[in-house]
Amino acid sequence: MTLTNEKESVTLDLSQKKDRHWDYAYSNTAFTIQGATNCFVLSLELAKRKQATTHRAHSIDITRASHQATIYTEDKALLTQRLSDLKAQKATNKKSAFLMLKAYKERVAYESLLKA
Repeated sequence: MTLTNEKESVTLDLSQKKDRHWDYAYSNTAFTIQGATNCFVLSLELAKRKQATTHRAHSIDITRASHQATIYTEDKALLTQRLSDLKAQKATNKKSAFLMLKAYKERVAYESLLKA
């Protein structure tokens, strides 16, 4: 692969270790590393990205490292505040159709018991 601008060009060989930092295949999202363990984890958790940076994703990020986890953010105070608000986090968490149906059935059964 050759990268060129108006002044110079650089040729990268992604099969060589020295050039692999340009290959984004080494990175993963929090959800793809679930269940995996790495020595070191670097995580970008942007406070303003409510759907992408959730309490669940944060928990995955900080528990995958066996030696060190480093979290980068643009606003530590806002991120901490948002991750501490569990009610707001519950609203942003993705829910499967199966879990939604199960919760609905449990609520209907509970309401039926109250009416009886």
